[in-house]
Amino acid sequence: MQVACDSETDFRFLVNLLGVPRPANLAASYFDLRPLIDTTIYDQAATAYYQTDNRVHHALTDARAYQRGWLAWMDAQKKG
Repeated sequence: MQVACDSETDFRFLVNLLGVPRPANLAASYFDLRPLIDTTIYDQAATAYYQTDNRVHHALTDARAYQRGWLAWMDAQKKG
């Protein structure tokens, strides 16, 4: 399993929360969302989520918005 986030600091924080031993299936590095954030499809999907929950920079809200952005971006990649 690979964590997706927009900050190495966030990834390190999560790893510290998980403690030792780490889950065996956790990848050693994270998928960097930063390049996706500037794409129109990702931005529109994340922004649309923030219209339903405007707590920007709240961890769970950001995670849900980023998930929507990621899924929209992945869907667009499948369509070509």
